[in-house]
Amino acid sequence: MNVVEALTAHHATLRQLYRQAETNPSKFDTFIQHLVIHHTMEEKYFYDFLEKVSSARHDALEAVNEHHIIEMIIKDAEG
Repeated sequence: MNVVEALTAHHATLRQLYRQAETNPSKFDTFIQHLVIHHTMEEKYFYDFLEKVSSARHDALEAVNEHHIIEMIIKDAEG
């Protein structure tokens, strides 16, 4: 399995954990752990590569910006 396949497959896990966390607050920490790992992997292996492709650079930078927003939301939710 390559990185793109692994990240795509992990989206299902994130959706499942999010649904569980909506009704079971004890699942929130697990969801956050998976989310942080997921977006770190996207930035490291996917977006860094896309930033080097001129036709995808704008989208990659936008996605990285969205990830920073997610990080702020996570910190707020944890507090």
